[in-house]
Amino acid sequence: MTTLTSPLHSFSTPGLQLLGGPKAPYYAVVSSTIYNGKEKAHFESLANEMMVIVNSLPGFLGLETSSEVMPDGRVFSLSSIYWDSLESIDSWRKDPRHIAAKNIGKTLWYDEHNMRVCQILSQYGTSFKKSAHEWPKSTVSPPSQK
Repeated sequence: MTTLTSPLHSFSTPGLQLLGGPKAPYYAVVSSTIYNGKEKAHFESLANEMMVIVNSLPGFLGLETSSEVMPDGRVFSLSSIYWDSLESIDSWRKDPRHIAAKNIGKTLWYDEHNMRVCQILSQYGTSFKKSAHEWPKSTVSPPSQK
């Protein structure tokens, strides 16, 4: 399953389109993980909660993520999280809610986790459709309060 998300828009296949992106330069945090597949409801709930938070942060530009279930049932995911500056990345890295979520992930869910910080110097591509795809806005909504 592939999901493309940016502030105020989220969509999953079918109808997948690549994001156009902001004008370079900007930054990407590339995250590769192997999730053990346990406690899926809790995992998805916390991931949605983090998306609501990150969507509200200054400097967050968007997210592209793709995952694949491996033969042993674990899930390999590769995500690119886009930011306007290294300071914005550092602010998210130090956010106490994000730190707490990462600690839960390390303890309960992730067999492996790797992060890379990259600067996007240029981007190019071709749209084979008549209208160019604009950087969408996220439709992620906060979890319901119980």
